[in-house]
Amino acid sequence: MDGLVVVLLFGIIIVIGLILIYFIRGSFDSTDHNRVDNIPDDHDSFINPRDPSHDKKL
Repeated sequence: MDGLVVVLLFGIIIVIGLILIYFIRGSFDSTDHNRVDNIPDDHDSFINPRDPSHDKKL
């Protein structure tokens, strides 16, 4: 009985670890287009607020 409890607890820890790894890997995925810090290709107008082309894009 004690061995079964140890195996079940070990299995639960493994499952929780795999779930955490899945979400941590997703947070570092640079190809995700829904990321908050995803900068467009023409990011110069966002970096330089005095760029006159920024007003045209608005």
